[in-house]
Amino acid sequence: MRTLIAICIVLLAAGCTSGPLSTGKTDKDIAVVGPTIMDARSSPSTIELNRNYALKSAEVLAEVKDFKSEVKDVRLNFTHVPLQIKMIHIRGTTWRADLGPYLKQLAVGGKTMKYDAEIVAENKAGQVSTSTQPVTINIKSPDLSRNVG
Repeated sequence: MRTLIAICIVLLAAGCTSGPLSTGKTDKDIAVVGPTIMDARSSPSTIELNRNYALKSAEVLAEVKDFKSEVKDVRLNFTHVPLQIKMIHIRGTTWRADLGPYLKQLAVGGKTMKYDAEIVAENKAGQVSTSTQPVTINIKSPDLSRNVG
């Protein structure tokens, strides 16, 4: 009887550690064909510009994996703005888009602009995948008209 109770406790404990609260990715998140795009994010989450519309760094990062073919090209495509940024392979599965050169173009004085973008990846076999969730990029700029005059 004690053995049966011990087995039940072990099984319950094991069920609790892998239950629905788990936030890890599984093989169901991997694309069957073409690259898989995961964990796309803006860093920092809100890009706050100074009066010169500058800051140290602003980037979008994404993890891109393909088990059947090498990933050859990854791009950040803005949804409602005609802007596409080529992403650079950093290492492993991590790709990076530098937003720095585009901040003046995207900023609006005295406003926080919210942009949605998607990641598009292509492998050497020519298969293309698009991220399932958009990346949200927030750009906050100072109101330069307040100190004029």
